[in-house]
Amino acid sequence: MKVAAPQPMRNNKGPSTGLRQRNLLLIAALPFAISLALVIGLLAYIHARTSAVPVAGSLSSISP
Repeated sequence: MKVAAPQPMRNNKGPSTGLRQRNLLLIAALPFAISLALVIGLLAYIHARTSAVPVAGSLSSISP
């Protein structure tokens, strides 16, 4: 007959496993979210600088 091994006592001083996993997910996702925001911001900036918006007075030089 096998005797079950005693279970280690749980230490209630630290965060639970679910909370620890959520914290790790947050720590992993935060740099990704910041990088994504920077890339989107940079693409929007580049698009705004290169868009073909006529400057006031520049249309007068175009001959009909």
